[in-house]
Amino acid sequence: MFAPRLRAARDRGLDLILARVLPSGALGPDLDDPIALHRLPLLLAATGHAAAARRVLQRASRFVNDDGDVRLTASHRSFDPGANDASSKLHAPLLLGALRVGDAALVARLDGWFERLRKARVQGGSGELHPRAGDGATDLASTLRVASVDLALARTADVHVAAGWITSLWSQQPHRDALLLRRDAAGQLVSLWPASGHGLHAIHALAPGSGHALVGDALAWCAHARPLTSGALHDRMTRTLSELFDFAVRAERHVHRVEDQAALAVGAAAFARTLRSTVPDTALDAADLAVRLALRVCESWQPGGGFGVAPEGELAAVGFDREVGVVHALHETLALLDEVEPLRASREAPAGWRVVLCNVPEVKAQEIADAVVSARLAACVNAINPVRSTYEWKGQVERDSEVTLLIKTTADRVPALTAHIRAMHPYDLPEVIALAIESGEGHLPYLDWVRSQVTPVSEPPRMPPAS
Repeated sequence: MFAPRLRAARDRGLDLILARVLPSGALGPDLDDPIALHRLPLLLAATGHAAAARRVLQRASRFVNDDGDVRLTASHRSFDPGANDASSKLHAPLLLGALRVGDAALVARLDGWFERLRKARVQGGSGELHPRAGDGATDLASTLRVASVDLALARTADVHVAAGWITSLWSQQPHRDALLLRRDAAGQLVSLWPASGHGLHAIHALAPGSGHALVGDALAWCAHARPLTSGALHDRMTRTLSELFDFAVRAERHVHRVEDQAALAVGAAAFARTLRSTVPDTALDAADLAVRLALRVCESWQPGGGFGVAPEGELAAVGFDREVGVVHALHETLALLDEVEPLRASREAPAGWRVVLCNVPEVKAQEIADAVVSARLAACVNAINPVRSTYEWKGQVERDSEVTLLIKTTADRVPALTAHIRAMHPYDLPEVIALAIESGEGHLPYLDWVRSQVTPVSEPPRMPPAS
């Protein structure tokens, strides 16, 4: 029911953006600036406007020199990554856009800049990114940008380094507190560049932003990167993702800036995508959060309004870039709605889960229980021992001591589970009876854990929730 409203807002914003794109790829004299251009190719490519994306990217590449430095305007010097890496906010989306449209030459130029940045931030040859003292939010913002490049270029080792650093930073209470507070980003950058000459243009464009937006960015990156990790790092990433999402849920009512709502919506959408096959219920919760945030964006955002910044002059590019970010968030949320609709239908469909009863001789009970759990045909097997069974078989009344197995699974796994039990059971006619669990009855987080345990996945299964 929400999709038409979100789609209308996205299409209105996208139409206004496309109307600014000239045949040359420029956006007009007031927006001929990498701040206005740097995120636009990604949005255009994602929404099916590949030709326009290539034109804009070609125009943006004129601001990138042979060393990969991005100049804010023709009259401004480029950034030295050895001195400050805040302009990675421009470099990272440009590189990702070039990667999306297949501009290998521009990818190589921008990647060279990131390599210089990486070398500038290595401490003592350890390969670890070192934080600035007391400035965790700025470091998180720049590290996420570098890490997004590593993730896009499939540099698994560098992704692991970034994942370790990000989870470590989030676990430190002083840094976490700093991230959750609204930051005076403009004043912070003035102190970093007291004589830079870039003026408000650079300050507004390159500021780390509020903690809400940073949490959204971190949630999105960690959601995409977690499948590349394993072992202890995977566990840390899982905990960090859970904490980031919990923060996003708690902060929902307190997020008032449209760009912050958009960033959190993108993060929640990415988190939902990673959980679709493993924890559908949490995935739907994350999708619902993304939709609520996107609807709030629609309530307060006027397409073409520039977020209240000057419609002309040096801040025009900032307002335009923020609109690009909002349209991207609406597009991501719409795409997510299509992806999770089957999950919602599956959760609401009756008889999604089953409790299977199976009586077996005691000597075979543990073997069968271990086998069906290992094969991901059952999430959990309870063995009730002993039970006395009385039945007639081949004209005689039999009385046996058996073990009753209570097997928790889903309806779609019952046929394979039955075949597995028949192959192992010593009886000619083994008992396998599947009892339906009515939709919505029971503890849904546990039922979703059951589903995750019997769904073949490439990553380690979740532990059952504590009782």
